[in-house]
This record gives sequence, C-alpha cells and structure tokens, in this order.
Amino acid sequence: MGRRSETDKAIRNLMNWADRPEWSAEQAAVFDSHLAPICDRIGISQEELGEQLAEQGYGGMLFGLVFEDFISRRLADDKNIMPLSKFEWVL
Repeated sequence: MGRRSETDKAIRNLMNWADRPEWSAEQAAVFDSHLAPICDRIGISQEELGEQLAEQGYGGMLFGLVFEDFISRRLADDKNIMPLSKFEWVL
C-alpha cells in the first residue's frame, strides 16, 4: 500500500514540474503531434476528442500515453524534462 502512495506522489510531482511555463510549448507540440492527425482525419477538435474519450472512460489513458512520450523524449537543444541528475526531486 505504501509503495503505491510513493508512486502516486512521484507522478504528481512530475506532472507539476511538466506544467511549468518553460515546458508548455514543447508539451503542446507533443500532444499536437499525437492528436492533430487523428482529429484532422475525423474532423473534430482535440478538445472534442478528449471529451468523447473521457465520456467513454479513456481520457486518462490518452493523457497518460501522450504524457509518457513527452517526459521521455529529447526536446530542443537535447533537453529533457526529467534529466537523471535531477531525478531526486520526483521522489
């Protein structure tokens, strides 16, 4: 039981870190790269897609998949939201 709480805390901290202004453009670009082609093909906005998936219980899954890609990829200037040398702030 205690292990799950530590994991939840780490994920919450990582999400808070990702919400910082310096990451907003990169985060939006990653979400757009995943969602824009789908939305263009079926003719709805990203917000509408999110709402429809949330209604079916898949909103969190969609966010989790795209967020995982965001935190694991190399961004401009070889930056990464989660550099290993600073990993201790997550825990």
